[in-house]
Formats: sequence, structure tokens, C-alpha cells
Amino acid sequence: MKRARLHLPEHPRRWFKHPSAHLGRRGGVLLILGVIWFFIGISTVTDPYAGGSHTLGLFHQMLPSWLRGTLWIGTALLALASAWRVAGRRDDWGYMGLILMPVVWAMSYLWAWLIHLVPGPPDGDPSGWLGFVVWGTVTVLVYTISGWPETPKFVPPETEAAAHGSD
Repeated sequence: MKRARLHLPEHPRRWFKHPSAHLGRRGGVLLILGVIWFFIGISTVTDPYAGGSHTLGLFHQMLPSWLRGTLWIGTALLALASAWRVAGRRDDWGYMGLILMPVVWAMSYLWAWLIHLVPGPPDGDPSGWLGFVVWGTVTVLVYTISGWPETPKFVPPETEAAAHGSD
């Protein structure tokens, strides 16, 4: 059974290449998460209270907001630069950059929750376990994706059909 295809003139097809033709899937993840990390950094620099509650037990909040934001932006730029790497180059630095801030935040929330369980000052954060689960999950996700091999380059369906001698 043949699939129906939208047939565009040849000229516009060159304009709309699939992003994975250059980036690959690993590069696409670096690009998407790099943009998210960049905007988290901008948000942290411009609005220091955008990150949620401010508790003494959250050690990542002991840093000035401009420094926290700069770290998010720096790791984002590292990921974005790695996404556009030259073919055949490794993207490990981009993934190391992506994993840095979620690890810091996950450990900070875990620590704040653990000191909440111990009576006495500092107070800690009773909902720190939730921040740990969220940022810990992000950390595990980035770590898992960083170990995946790159998939082969995208082959447009019309090229694949021509290679097999059918249309």
C-alpha cells in the first residue's frame, strides 16, 4: 500500500531540511535543553525570586542570583555550542554542562529536606523532597540521554525509495 506524499516543487524542499540532517538526535536534545537552561538563567538574573521559596537550607540560594543565573546561562551556551559541533566531534562537554545545574539543585533540595527532618535550626524545607524528585529526574534523564549513541543521519523518504528502486 502506497503512502500519500505531499509533492512540493524541488526548490522549496531545499529550504526545509529536517533538523536532524545536521544536529542528530543528541544535538537536538542539547539544543532544546540548552534553550531551556538559557531562559532559566535569564529568569534567575532578572527575577531572583523566580526560583520559588527561599529557605536557609537551600544552599544553591546562598549564591547571589546573578551568579546562579550566569551558571545556568554558561552551561546553556556550552550545550548550544556542542549541539552545533562539527560532524564526528564528541558532544560530551555539552552534556556535562547540562547535568551540572540540575545536580546542584537536586542535592540542594535533598539537603534542605533532610535538615527539615532534624529538629532545630536551620529550618530546612518541608517540600524539599519534591524539588529533589523533580531535579533528580531531570539529572537522570540528561545522564541517560548522554549515553545514547547517535542515530544514523536522516534519510528523506524519496531518497530511500529511489535507492530501493520503487516510488
